[in-house]
Amino acid sequence: MQRKKRPVLGQKIKEAIQTLHVDVFGYEKTTTTNILGYFEQLSKTMHWNKEKILVRIFTSEYEIHARIYNQGCIFREIPMRELILLFTNSHPLPGVEDKVKNGIHSFFTSFAQEHHIPIASLHICISVEHNSVTIQGCYQTQCVAVIPLRVLIQHFTQ
Repeated sequence: MQRKKRPVLGQKIKEAIQTLHVDVFGYEKTTTTNILGYFEQLSKTMHWNKEKILVRIFTSEYEIHARIYNQGCIFREIPMRELILLFTNSHPLPGVEDKVKNGIHSFFTSFAQEHHIPIASLHICISVEHNSVTIQGCYQTQCVAVIPLRVLIQHFTQ
């Protein structure tokens, strides 16, 4: 009679640790609060439903663009300083804009390669639903993947 092989305890722990994520410094919580605050302020100022607002980040010819949409219509372009403000709730120090641009470009490049889509057709869409931030990577109008906030934070702060 053969015994079934069971994963040993060490293997089980190793697998559990690989999927474990801890926000040691509180970046995710702080960034989530900042994004929710940005959407809330925009909602109050413009008298919009914050769940109908979308921030879309995309690239064109090596430039990073971000726009605010309300109910699918473009409201306005977001300058890089304001995009940084969206995530950090503070005005960027000198040199931070270039660092963030490089991080965004790095993210777009790796995401496009991983999902086999052209970088020019990739959009990162940030929205709020039920006081929760949702970030999606989209190819044209189709969602390709939900992006964890920690992944964006890692790339934006490289």
